[in-house]
Amino acid sequence: MIERKPADLHREAVVIDGLNASYFFSEDVLRRVRLGGVTAFNGTVAAWHSLPETMNLIADYYRLFEERPGWIMQVRSVEDIRKAKVRGCAGMIFGFQDTKAINGNLRMLAVYHALGVRVIQLTYNEENAVGCGCMAPEDKGLTPLVGKCWRR
Repeated sequence: MIERKPADLHREAVVIDGLNASYFFSEDVLRRVRLGGVTAFNGTVAAWHSLPETMNLIADYYRLFEERPGWIMQVRSVEDIRKAKVRGCAGMIFGFQDTKAINGNLRMLAVYHALGVRVIQLTYNEENAVGCGCMAPEDKGLTPLVGKCWRR
């Protein structure tokens, strides 16, 4: 039996970071992700950001993907994770840590999905239109989201 070194196993493996809230516009951050052997990561695009702020951040990430194709690419599917591994760059899975960026409109989910958002955490620290976060003074649970979000 041929014994393999842990470093070789790590280098060959598909490594996915389940949540990374770093500042990915920093070359140093991108370098550390790459050196760490991360194949793909759930990168926080929005935490407490408004809809306009979130859209601006997504636009900035699209620019980053164009400017640094050897370092980072967008991941929308499992196939994209495989492509990132082959290319040797980190694949960013757009993620939100809160639903504030939906701005009370469930139809924004389809818009964000079209832009590549694949992970949305319901609440973060504070209470929002979906429910209470971990730092809310009183845990009131989830809200009737559909009734609040569909506007005619």
